Amino acid sequence: VKSQIRHILPHGLNEPNHRLRVGLACVISAVAEWDCPESWPELLPFLIESLKSTNKSLIHGSIRVLTEIVRDLDDRQLPYVLPLLLPEMYRLMVSNEFNLRIRTRAIGVFTLLVSLVHDINEHDRILSVGYILPYLSHYCEAFKRFLIAPDSSLMTDTGCRIETIRALTLLFKSFPKLMQQNAAELLQSVWTCLTSNTENYVATVVYKHGEMDASVDSDGETLSFECLIYSLFEFVQVLMDLSMYKNSVKSSMEELCYYLILCMQITEEEFDSWSKNVSRYVEDESDDSFSHSVRLSALELLMSITSEFKKEAGIGLWKAVQ
Repeated sequence: VKSQIRHILPHGLNEPNHRLRVGLACVISAVAEWDCPESWPELLPFLIESLKSTNKSLIHGSIRVLTEIVRDLDDRQLPYVLPLLLPEMYRLMVSNEFNLRIRTRAIGVFTLLVSLVHDINEHDRILSVGYILPYLSHYCEAFKRFLIAPDSSLMTDTGCRIETIRALTLLFKSFPKLMQQNAAELLQSVWTCLTSNTENYVATVVYKHGEMDASVDSDGETLSFECLIYSLFEFVQVLMDLSMYKNSVKSSMEELCYYLILCMQITEEEFDSWSKNVSRYVEDESDDSFSHSVRLSALELLMSITSEFKKEAGIGLWKAVQ
């Protein structure tokens, strides 16, 4: 009976109803956690082949399942899976045929694959580089476009940029030398993304000018300026931790300090609340607080920068507040 169920389940991924399709994808992922690949060897080939379909519902359902099961792939499966999945994720990612949620999810699968290759890199560098190198320049070129394209182009949105920054953060952290060839243009694109979205955040969140670009994906994750800026700050921190990229942060110190200070401004609601109740301020600003904010993230990064680059950060801060 279980074998028959496993045979039937994947064929429902082309269900036109979004909610039913998502529910079925969750069921398949849950079963696969226990049965794949030993008792369900045909699932992964089916999903990979489904990505080539012209049925967009089937592609969406398949990539949702892949998002869950890719993280559990082992060293024996990677040599088979990587050459098949990496080109397909790139094709989905750059094609205007697919909506942004499918394309964003493709970036997420790519990031999961990179994390698996990184694990191999710790004990077999040559093998891991061989997996990722043939596709790296193509992905990097696409990431540059996603970061700087306006939302009106339909090429990208906040959620897509968040996944792009997460992918780049892992790539620079895992393969810093491999990224050198593409680093200059990528870092410029990240900087453009940081400055423009920081200005958007300050205008819409701090000063309440215009509508905030916030949405929730089908997994319930909030896709907003805050999430994007958290990811950008994490990327900057990773650069600081890498000796070969540390100077790229140092050379932009004055501008970086300026944008961090922008993000450290309090909103009008916070000003009103804290002015009336000092205890609320202490609670919100406590290290034990469960809430986090862009302002606190900016402060943490600024403290890290001033610790690493005392002289340059001091000059940058002085100029930023003039």
